[in-house]
Amino acid sequence: EWSTSWSAPTPGATNGEASSTASGGLASSLAVARPAGAVTSCSTASYAPLRVGSWNIQNFGNAKAGRPAVMATIGGIAARYDVLSVQELSQVPTAPGSCSVDGTTGAAACSLLAALNTAAAPRTFALAASPRACSVDSCTADSYNEQYMAVWDTAKIELVASAVYPDPDGEYERDPWAVHLRELASGIEFALLAIHTPPSAAEAEVLTMGAVLDWAAASLSDNVLLVGDYNADGSYVDEGTVWPALFGETYGDSTLGDAFLQVVDNSVDTTVAASSNTYDRVIISASLQSGSVAAGGGAGEVFAFDQELDL
Repeated sequence: EWSTSWSAPTPGATNGEASSTASGGLASSLAVARPAGAVTSCSTASYAPLRVGSWNIQNFGNAKAGRPAVMATIGGIAARYDVLSVQELSQVPTAPGSCSVDGTTGAAACSLLAALNTAAAPRTFALAASPRACSVDSCTADSYNEQYMAVWDTAKIELVASAVYPDPDGEYERDPWAVHLRELASGIEFALLAIHTPPSAAEAEVLTMGAVLDWAAASLSDNVLLVGDYNADGSYVDEGTVWPALFGETYGDSTLGDAFLQVVDNSVDTTVAASSNTYDRVIISASLQSGSVAAGGGAGEVFAFDQELDL
């Protein structure tokens, strides 16, 4: 989980739960701060932090959605956040869903939104979902693919647009998906991207994320968060070598590591399994780091709901 608070610019100024039991995984979040250097001057106004979360609700479909106790738990966990990215919606939408702002969801996603709004009342959340997340080669009738979702507190956030990473070289099995959001109080915009790598290709996909970050910064917003289930640990990814390799890439006149940061420490367990692995990660624009709860101390937080809720 990741939280952020932004200060408003003066007139004329320029401008993270990871994987689970009943739900699928732990929830990771961060608190985000106003981008450093993004304004030439700031008023003294400040705003409550935004809590941004990411959660792989493992194989979320009608089976989980049909269990009221499970859905009440999921809704209560999701209500901790102002913005939440969800991976692994497995139900294939057979018709447009009225609960989604873009009409791409099935009943399970609508059940999640209803449970969230019940748990969060009187706050109200909205939902958007990606197209089915699969590459040209993997998008077959019998292949396993999924959707990404994002939910947000409508009193604090509005949706500007959504977009799928074009993946020109076919490097992703499930193409990353972004929601371009605006914080209402400050007017600050940011791009929240979701990714779920397949274990067999996790390291290869992580090492190509520079292109995804560049696309989001150029096409959507300078303020980027790339969250999700990277499967970036254990036998899938050598975390000791992959991050130096990724962030050492040339980016503009410097390196990717000068523009972006990975803020979930390698020692953090983001699963509810007996083993300890940091599968779930958050990469953010460096401009977001200075005022976030991750600043100075490094890592975002993991909400271990299985322990916190005694599940």
